[in-house]
Amino acid sequence: MRKLELVINSLSKQEIRNFKIYANRIKTNNRQKKILLLFNAYKTGKYKDDDELISKVFPELNKNAFYRLRNRLLDEIDQSLLMLYNNMDDKIIVTRCIMLAKISYHKNDYKSAHSLLLEAEKQSLKNEFYDILNVIYNEIIVLSSYYPPIDPRVYIKKITDTERKFATLNELNRLIAEIAYELREKNYQGDANAVKTLKNINERLNSSEIINNSFQAKLKVYTCIRDILHQEKKIVELKDYLIQTYHSFVEQKLFARTYHREKVEMLIWLVNILLKAKEFKVSLKYIELLKEELFRYNKLYYDKYQWAYYQALFSTHYFSGEILTSIEVLNKVKNDLMDEQEGDDPQELPVPLIMLVWLNLSVAHYSIQQYGEALEAIKVFFFTDTFKKFPNKWKLNVFIVESIIRYECGDREYVLSRIKEVKRSLRNVLSKETYAREKEFINIMRKLASNSLSVNNPTVQNRIQAFIENSPPFEPGSNEAISYKLFFQSILTRRTYFSCLQDSLNMEEFSNIQ
Repeated sequence: MRKLELVINSLSKQEIRNFKIYANRIKTNNRQKKILLLFNAYKTGKYKDDDELISKVFPELNKNAFYRLRNRLLDEIDQSLLMLYNNMDDKIIVTRCIMLAKISYHKNDYKSAHSLLLEAEKQSLKNEFYDILNVIYNEIIVLSSYYPPIDPRVYIKKITDTERKFATLNELNRLIAEIAYELREKNYQGDANAVKTLKNINERLNSSEIINNSFQAKLKVYTCIRDILHQEKKIVELKDYLIQTYHSFVEQKLFARTYHREKVEMLIWLVNILLKAKEFKVSLKYIELLKEELFRYNKLYYDKYQWAYYQALFSTHYFSGEILTSIEVLNKVKNDLMDEQEGDDPQELPVPLIMLVWLNLSVAHYSIQQYGEALEAIKVFFFTDTFKKFPNKWKLNVFIVESIIRYECGDREYVLSRIKEVKRSLRNVLSKETYAREKEFINIMRKLASNSLSVNNPTVQNRIQAFIENSPPFEPGSNEAISYKLFFQSILTRRTYFSCLQDSLNMEEFSNIQ
């Protein structure tokens, strides 16, 4: 069951504006006024529970009447969203045709119902909506009892053909989804079994008869090859494959509006892999393409993926050595976000945007030894209720970044207290084998913070050196906001963190930070 408060808090500015227009359509209706009053009461978030809200805002209502009002509000929100996103993509348009056909059928207007279902079939075939096609064919078969021009035998055969295609793609979809879940659970570390399974899926796809005629099948092939190359860490081959596949799909005009999300996600993958391949100038070209696609179709996927665009733009400038430019990018994003919501409280923003702006600001300022500004940025996470809702692995990343900055400031007592808190609050995460690296990093940090001379201790130095040697090569865009390996290298060599990062990127031309 959906929770009304969560639904309201998930609404964008445009969706809220559209809801209020919809709810105000009958201004003289007292019930509509109550619906808007209830909506605004939940939006403020100042009532701790429904009992307090009833007593302060609706004292004249009993609980049953109040919950009927709640249900009515949820229904009004749903209806306003359906109106707003009436033409969002082809699948919604097809579903609308089916609904209108049902209405026509109910009115005994069988000819109109048939025409609508044929239009739905045409769009579904074009976009490979095999799941919906079976619904359409069954509706036509039912209609054939009342509308003689329809030959049901034609659609019975079509159901058989469609089910076969749908079953093939559906099975492959499930397998790929299971592997993706397993990789997430393993903290995206390479896994031989997962790669083997992906290769098997790819072989099955390439031998499938639908591969040449189905864009969905082509996307499955792309996903399999992409994930195989990624898990095997063949970054150069993956970069070339992504570029070739993207331009091939564009040239064949395969990216219809229905698959615009897949196009955006392919570009996000592409710019991220270009960053890993350290091709920063090339990445700017595709970042600009990503921006163009985010603004397409009335910014259909802008809210969902804007963080990915800004993250790529920040990272490109940051790893190019243009740290001040990267900070300017983040400050502009921050100011724009605050202006949009007409306030200065970041906890009202989506979680990915909070991580994007404030964590990256902290890392960028840290990289040029502006520790005060770095701490000012990261403190946002510890004074907002939103942080409590973060995934544990994100919390761990924030805790480690703060501990590193505090250590550089010489605030060792604070570092020790934070490590103690992390070990207590995130013990379930740190107990997992896939987080052994983070656990060892924290344990070494505890040694360093416990005594200012620890860094000169041969035992501690050997432990740090072992950590460095066991670390994978530095890769831009990894899960570590501040590279643990490069931080320890800076400790041992008594150099700045960013100079070690520059060496790891082989980018001596950026030795002078702008």
